[in-house]
Amino acid sequence: GGTQRAFEKGIDNLRDEESKSPRYVTLPTPDLEKIIVTPKQIEKLWDDAEVELGVQSSHYQTVRSESNQSLQKFISDSRGTVNHMVQQFQMKQAADSDKRTDVAKTGILDTTTMINYRWSEDIFLKNEIHADGKSHGIVMFLDWSSSMRGIIKDTVEQLIILVEFCKRAGIPYEVYAFSSHVCPVLCTTDEDGHEVYPKQFIKEGNDCDAHNFTLYNFLSSKMNPQQFKTALSNLYCKVGNDSMCYGPRCLSLGCTPLNEAVLCAMNIVPQFQKDHGVQIVNTTFLTDGEGHGMLGYESGGIVIRDKKTKRTYKLGNTRRGKETDALLRMLKDKTGCTTIGIRLHDSHQLKHLRYTFWGEFTEATNKSFENACRSYKQNKFCTIEGSGYDEMFIVQGNLKVEFDGLDGLEDDASMTRIKNAFIKGNSSKKSSRVVAGRIIDIFCETH
Repeated sequence: GGTQRAFEKGIDNLRDEESKSPRYVTLPTPDLEKIIVTPKQIEKLWDDAEVELGVQSSHYQTVRSESNQSLQKFISDSRGTVNHMVQQFQMKQAADSDKRTDVAKTGILDTTTMINYRWSEDIFLKNEIHADGKSHGIVMFLDWSSSMRGIIKDTVEQLIILVEFCKRAGIPYEVYAFSSHVCPVLCTTDEDGHEVYPKQFIKEGNDCDAHNFTLYNFLSSKMNPQQFKTALSNLYCKVGNDSMCYGPRCLSLGCTPLNEAVLCAMNIVPQFQKDHGVQIVNTTFLTDGEGHGMLGYESGGIVIRDKKTKRTYKLGNTRRGKETDALLRMLKDKTGCTTIGIRLHDSHQLKHLRYTFWGEFTEATNKSFENACRSYKQNKFCTIEGSGYDEMFIVQGNLKVEFDGLDGLEDDASMTRIKNAFIKGNSSKKSSRVVAGRIIDIFCETH
């Protein structure tokens, strides 16, 4: 009957899929000068925007002053956290130096300790301290899309803690935001005065539909103290007010050119490595959704060819994100970097991501999903297996960074209330630093 016909139709469909040849594509080469807006250019964009607003605008001056005060308070409040992170990092370095000596003597490595994952602020930079003493840096790519609006300030605050740590620990870093808006400074003007978009990708053919976009280089370890202070003040002002209405218009939130950002990382990472003389680059992508595709769809599948490495990367059609996974594998093969994915999820539950990351409903995937939900509820994060990243996590994105559980208590509060607030405060301090904490965890991990 109907069941048999459905079965036969399924077999026919499967046969058709297998009989079709995949489409082979070659990726274009990004022209980074027409994609990256430098820190200096961003600073000028703000200067021009302030002139347009009217520097004397009392409302803007009030907003800016309040933003700077909030930023200074945040940095001041986080100083103890950053100091603690640096102290623990230095202790890890010293312990690792001893361990390398011990290993040389005994040939025994404590593998149990090496793979012990804990989500807390006192295990840092595991990748940073390799047994062979390799040096590291970090390149971060931040999603600058509209869906990030509710968590953009919280995410930037997590990044500030991480950046402050990197500064203190002498670890080179770059922070880019990927935006679907093309910044005017990248454009030219034709004879009629119309804006002309730059040719951002050197085509290898018509295989790939990479979208025009911008990488805003918001923060960099190359900045001098004054440049860093100005850049941080501008960035915090942009994300610090709910409407995000102040600052350059081109910094408004848009779509999610994640795949284009991964493609550009293939050129950015080697240059970063060369500039800073580091052996390992931890390349981190913070996003709250999937990137839009560049390669289209082919029933027989798509295969990316890398002419330089002679490798091929097959994209299946089984779930969203396969294109990103293939590009990430290509990025790792070309650069040797460690890839870290942090999927920011603005919800206390994972049910909306059930199919995206765990696929078909089987006993194994159901158990994996239940374990992930348990971890997410308890630790505000969970790990994802089988992605293109070396390590991928779903992290609760709407976590405000908190430092003091005793704020807001009445002067005559009972000892029980003070005790409970202190316990709650300690817990929230841990969970509210999960993005910074998790990236740093990965840095310190011994492989």
